[in-house]
Amino acid sequence: MTTTTPTLEQTPAPKPHKKPWWVHMLIFLLTLIVVAVAGGLLFLKAYPTVAYNAYHRQISNGLGTGTPIPDNTLYTFPYLASPEVAKGNNMVASGNQDGLYTMGWVSASQATITLPDPQGRYQAVQVINPSNGMVTTLHGPTTTTITGPRLIVARTYAADDSDVPAALQLAQAITLTTS
Repeated sequence: MTTTTPTLEQTPAPKPHKKPWWVHMLIFLLTLIVVAVAGGLLFLKAYPTVAYNAYHRQISNGLGTGTPIPDNTLYTFPYLASPEVAKGNNMVASGNQDGLYTMGWVSASQATITLPDPQGRYQAVQVINPSNGMVTTLHGPTTTTITGPRLIVARTYAADDSDVPAALQLAQAITLTTS
């Protein structure tokens, strides 16, 4: 009796090991969870910086006025906020339409912001930390020392177009001085 040794061509290929479907699903779900957690943490860490850098650029470019606004100064829009007069400035177009907005960027290491007595008129100043998005809201009369960088957004109530001159005078009385 003769036996022949099978050659490589005659040897049947081994069947590939097939993983059950749930193993593939488990790997997919674990990957999804890792990516979601890592992406979420990265988004929460990076978004404030990215957003506030865009605000800083918008302020430096003049907020749609055509005139650059230097750091450590405040600019008050002399008209009621509305999409019609925003001139491409999303910060004003999406705001309340019953007030004048005052905005600025503080880059100085230390600055003092002074709010006048609003004499019953609504006026609020938000001082926003761009590194973490923390907001401090000020109401006058007050004087507060802040450290830069900070985004300043103030709103002074104006009932209608005939009330704008009085509201503008109060809004422009908000002062920012650097030391």
